Amino acid sequence: MSAIKIIIDILFDIGMFVNAVVYVPQIIKIFHRKEAKDLSLITFVSVGLLQLIVALHGYFYRDFALMVGMVFALLSTITLISLIIVYQKN
Repeated sequence: MSAIKIIIDILFDIGMFVNAVVYVPQIIKIFHRKEAKDLSLITFVSVGLLQLIVALHGYFYRDFALMVGMVFALLSTITLISLIIVYQKN
């Protein structure tokens, strides 16, 4: 395996992790403030649908890292969407 492929594989794995946790600060902020008035529900639902499609792509093409990374990202997005729905009502 070439050094460049190893580096790309490592960067990909790091990217999948970052993609999953990037929403956590926003989730914490919404939870503590108990409001989400400036966030677009449509945007995050769209992102969630894209993450679902990419996760399914990873499943069908047997790309385990891509699938798992997108599933964790989707869980973060679903959490964020749920908080937006709850706190935009208030």
